[in-house]
Amino acid sequence: MSGQAASAEEKKPRTKWFWINRALTLVFFILVPTLLYIQARNIEAMEKFKADGDTVTRLSQEDLETWRKAAIPIWFNWANKNDDARAILDIQLKYMMNDTVGYITEEDIKGF
Repeated sequence: MSGQAASAEEKKPRTKWFWINRALTLVFFILVPTLLYIQARNIEAMEKFKADGDTVTRLSQEDLETWRKAAIPIWFNWANKNDDARAILDIQLKYMMNDTVGYITEEDIKGF
């Protein structure tokens, strides 16, 4: 600005559309490519593990259910200690409850 008074345009507060534009830019140009990169690397790693003769296992449905019943109360215990912890849990729950991942359901967290 070099000592000049700010114009009316420069003083104008940024609208919600400005911030929506910024958020969409972040999502489409940074987050999506990053997530796609991570997914591609995961696929490459899985192929390498198999090619090397490694066995990759996943939790059985029974083990997943046991884990869920034990872990969820602990998550909420910690999340209820402060707002930051709760915000982090909310992000993680949103991820774990989406249709792609599907590890947690509304029924699993009912009452917490």
